[in-house]
Amino acid sequence: MPFVVGMPFSGTTLLRLMLDSHPDLAIPPGTRFVPRIALLQKQGVVDKDTFAKTILSVPTWSDLHIPNAVFLEELDKLVSFAPADGVRLIYRLYAYRLQKSRWGDKTPRYVYAINQISRLLPEAYFIHIIRDGRDVAASNRLHHSWHRFQSFAAHAREWKRRIHASWSAALHCPRFVEVKYEDLVTNPEQALNKLCTAIQLPFSPRMLDYHVTAEQRMQELQDCMQPQGLLTRRQRLCGYDLLSHPPQTSEIGRWRQDLADPAAEEYERIAGDLLAGLGYDVHCRAARIE
Repeated sequence: MPFVVGMPFSGTTLLRLMLDSHPDLAIPPGTRFVPRIALLQKQGVVDKDTFAKTILSVPTWSDLHIPNAVFLEELDKLVSFAPADGVRLIYRLYAYRLQKSRWGDKTPRYVYAINQISRLLPEAYFIHIIRDGRDVAASNRLHHSWHRFQSFAAHAREWKRRIHASWSAALHCPRFVEVKYEDLVTNPEQALNKLCTAIQLPFSPRMLDYHVTAEQRMQELQDCMQPQGLLTRRQRLCGYDLLSHPPQTSEIGRWRQDLADPAAEEYERIAGDLLAGLGYDVHCRAARIE
């Protein structure tokens, strides 16, 4: 069961749509409930009522388009119940709606819950996607979620934190693979073949045509109540226009045009060591313009 994790705007949604285009695999939008259920299991809470109330209270539940009545009816049918059984039921219902036999997940923030999820769902296989943090910031700053960072330095710290969290978790989780956004965009077939081998899924050329159905698949997103207020469906879809096109190599290195020199230098001051270690060029934009 693949879980796509990483930093938002690192290509997690792109990869989700590619995998979801496989005729056997269904990947929903971000779920947000799995760590909550892992905590219930750790606390020894296994009754169906608590499980159901937890799931139905998740703001993104409506994105799955599973009618509450259907979920509760199928949950009631489970003879023996453990939290993991309920989680699998939800993914199974989602995949059934799309007439697919396998399922996965794409929730970037689960990068902080890899080990907890792994204990809950031993079949989980984590795909961590990495992208040049400066490009991530350039994409993110035009989105409503940028307010969480407020500065390029804060964004750089979170980019580093998520990468280090994934590497730390990978020490205890053998079902872990990493892919770079840049490889996924420049050579998608090769990158997807590698991932398919990891999750024991035959490669399908349909994954390369994800853009044909991308707009339709993204329409699953609904209005969502957040701590800062209501996020409308339109707001949540903002910034994903490129997904309706084949991979855009022009998105690689966009920070050179989109970030002012002080912003790029601020980012490199915080994350330059990790950028360099990952093979990204860390010279400031001014030095690049010859």
